Amino acid sequence: MKRIIAVFTLSFLLGTCAVSAQERFSKPLESDIRLGAGLFDETGNHADKPGIALRVSYGLDIKINDRWSLMPGAGLKTQVSDIRHFGSVGGDPDYMSVADLFLDVRFRAAGKAVFSLGPQVSYMINPDTYYIDADPSDPLNDKEKFYRWDIGLRPGLVFNVGEHRYWGFEALIGLRNMLRPYDYSPRTQGSIYLHNLMFVYGWHF
Repeated sequence: MKRIIAVFTLSFLLGTCAVSAQERFSKPLESDIRLGAGLFDETGNHADKPGIALRVSYGLDIKINDRWSLMPGAGLKTQVSDIRHFGSVGGDPDYMSVADLFLDVRFRAAGKAVFSLGPQVSYMINPDTYYIDADPSDPLNDKEKFYRWDIGLRPGLVFNVGEHRYWGFEALIGLRNMLRPYDYSPRTQGSIYLHNLMFVYGWHF
């Protein structure tokens, strides 16, 4: 009985909050669809040269008040780097496909600018692997270069254009050393952090 009362009480409180939010804002919830394209970069003592990154994401912007909101969301990203890791990796360009989950804290300035910052967790759906063309018997061949999970910070700045569109920039600052070590290979003993800087164009409705 106590659990039933607690559930009804919680439901009542959530309903009251939803009605209150609806009264304060004409649209307390907005969908956000965003396309991005830009640079994929690495830092660390085994870092590669910059490549390119393409991304599509969906977020749900939840207004707290006239200035602040929270936007949880998810995205899919492709990262490509043409440079060869550690001077010994050849063949196809280094390629990864990545799924992202993020939570942005957003601030609407007096004009059309919207600043955002929040954490992002990423999972390598299609991880990059080693290909040592100079030595097909190298034990690193076909081994994954990076850990599957990454975590980072997402700063962003966008400018609203009209009622439903915006453009701007977003970045990803990788916080985890992603280089997967292998005991038999000294070249994997080091660090690589993964970053993005993208131009974005999006719609909110």
